[in-house]
Amino acid sequence: MMMIMDQKQFPVCFRKTTDAIRHLLVLLLLMLALPAALPAALPAALPAALQAQFNYTTNNGAITITRYNGPGGAVTIPETIDGLPVTSIGFQAFCWWGNLTDVTIPNSVTNIGVQVFSYCTNLSSLTIPNGVVSIGDGALSGCSRMTTITIPDSVVTLGDTMFRDCRGLTNITMGRSVTNLTTGMFTACTGLKTITVNDLNAAYCSIEGVLFNKSRTTLIQYPNGRIGGYAIPEGVTNLDAAFSNCANLTDIAIPKGVISIGDYAFYGCPGLRGVIIPESVASIGSFAFYNCENLYEFYFAGNAPSVGASVFLEYNITFYRTVNATGWDPTFCGRVTKYWDPAYWNPQPPVRPGFIVEPTCFGFPIPGTNGANAVVEACTNIVNPVWIPVGTISFSGSNYIFIDNEWTNYRGRFYRIINP
Repeated sequence: MMMIMDQKQFPVCFRKTTDAIRHLLVLLLLMLALPAALPAALPAALPAALQAQFNYTTNNGAITITRYNGPGGAVTIPETIDGLPVTSIGFQAFCWWGNLTDVTIPNSVTNIGVQVFSYCTNLSSLTIPNGVVSIGDGALSGCSRMTTITIPDSVVTLGDTMFRDCRGLTNITMGRSVTNLTTGMFTACTGLKTITVNDLNAAYCSIEGVLFNKSRTTLIQYPNGRIGGYAIPEGVTNLDAAFSNCANLTDIAIPKGVISIGDYAFYGCPGLRGVIIPESVASIGSFAFYNCENLYEFYFAGNAPSVGASVFLEYNITFYRTVNATGWDPTFCGRVTKYWDPAYWNPQPPVRPGFIVEPTCFGFPIPGTNGANAVVEACTNIVNPVWIPVGTISFSGSNYIFIDNEWTNYRGRFYRIINP
């Protein structure tokens, strides 16, 4: 059987087939090109249970978290809610949330508000992204379990009581952009050992963990948790409330060149017993040495400084001044002043003035050179002195302890050391 094909129909079938293929190819090309032509896909909606943990407001297309309502523990703040970026954490959003242990803040956040994490007493870890520009007053105050914190380079401003009462905090690292560091930020950080500042910061620097302004002329904060003595570096001219409540500070060496000792500079330093004020100091601020209950001796090497209110607590403090200094009245801050001569007695901390006061004797250390000799003389009237020798010294080291066994026979006695 022979099959006969109509040659006139073939072109029509061919055209129909090629048209279908052409349409299919166009459709495939459109499907491939569509993702590139459309905007990026919207982020997946936050799960309802997770979204319910956060109260929030919307403003100009951005989210501010106003309160956390979740179970605590480790919390990751979402980067978006309802398809909008989370850019701010508002006033007291996590405040007093005792179960909070760890918080991760997304890169979208630029502002952390006032007291956001205040008194989250179990918060031990906080990740602040490099994008946050400002952190509000008291944002971390009372976070007593936190031991370290890093402020990223993006942060420009910090709140006044940022770290207040963070008693477990031992190390703080400051980024390159912070511009407003003050002593009040570190109040009651009793465990703080080190403050480190990025070398590229234009306003501040740190020297061995102590915070200074960039020119190193103002000492801003000495870490409260350090133990022992400290020698303030040469070049410093001003002390803020830098040593306030340094309970374990035992000795302080204030260099020549310091002009101003600010308000509350050494407030609440019970470990201090004697302080030498260099001749360069012109003013001492209010409460500068208040509540230093074991501080009994002050030695002033120069003229009388101006003083603020309640500089010293009303303990049995003795003030010593040099004979030729000016501006001194018979009393200073309500206490009778006594004389001293730095040429013969000028202890440099951490060596304390080490006087020996016993019922039967009086003694004091005398600095000297090994192998040298000296004579100790005494008088009873410093205005019209009649000096008599009371002891001969042969130094076998750098210091000699002189003992006067007859001091109880006199109402007052003054001493000088003569090199033969």
